[in-house]
Amino acid sequence: MRSSSLRRAHSRSFAQSRERGGETRRGVASSKQLLPGVPKDAELTAMIGRIVSGYRRRMNISQERLARSANVDRTYFAKLERGLVNPTLYRLDRVLGMLGVTWRTFGAALDREQAAASENRAAGRARRPPARRAR
Repeated sequence: MRSSSLRRAHSRSFAQSRERGGETRRGVASSKQLLPGVPKDAELTAMIGRIVSGYRRRMNISQERLARSANVDRTYFAKLERGLVNPTLYRLDRVLGMLGVTWRTFGAALDREQAAASENRAAGRARRPPARRAR
C-alpha cells in the first residue's frame, strides 16, 4: 500500500471511531470514558501541580532551590506546578522525595483534590486558584 492510501484508511477509521462515540475498532471505549470518575490528563496534571506547590509552600522552599536539589530544571518545575507538563513517575518521585512526602501521603492528597473537583463540578462551580500571598 502506498502512504497516501494508508493515510486515507487511517483517517477513515478515525472518523468511524468518532461516529461510534469514541469506541475503537476493538470495542474498547476511548481514554476519555475508560474509567468513569478518573480525571482527564490536563485536570490530573493540574491537580498534581497544585499538590506539589502546596507542599513546597508549606515547607517555605523556593521553586529554584527545590528544582536544583531534585535535579530538575527550574522552568520544568514551574510548568509542573502550573499543570502544564505531565511528570514521569521518576521525576515526581525525586520531587516528592526532596519534599519528604511519601507516595501514600501524595495519593491521599490526590484523592482529596479529586473529590473536591468532582464536588465542584457537581455544584457547577469552577475551582478557584489559590489566593496570592502578599510579599
